[in-house]
Amino acid sequence: MAWDDDSQAALTNGTLFARAKMYIPAFGLPGGGDTAGVVKNAPNKAGALLFLDFLTSPEMQVLMNKTVGSIPARTDVTVSVDHPEEVRAKNGVAWIPAPYKSLLTQDFTKNVLLK
Repeated sequence: MAWDDDSQAALTNGTLFARAKMYIPAFGLPGGGDTAGVVKNAPNKAGALLFLDFLTSPEMQVLMNKTVGSIPARTDVTVSVDHPEEVRAKNGVAWIPAPYKSLLTQDFTKNVLLK
């Protein structure tokens, strides 16, 4: 299991074998969740906010997609991705609480790795 944008970057730069294929299983997997923020006691909050503005700008979101294959955090930025948002919305699931993580791992092993 891996983030689809990280996997795409690995395929593109050759660190993942070329015949690897990506998909989101029908039973679903949690995804997304990268965050950025400014800590309460940041010594330069204004500079940190300017950096966040730069990082989330449409231009930077497109550049990050082109250079590392990341999926834009912005819904108003259009880029080419292997898994369209419809597939992610259909098969993605919300993050699960820790007690269910072992069940998810067992299901993934049984329904994906052992088939």
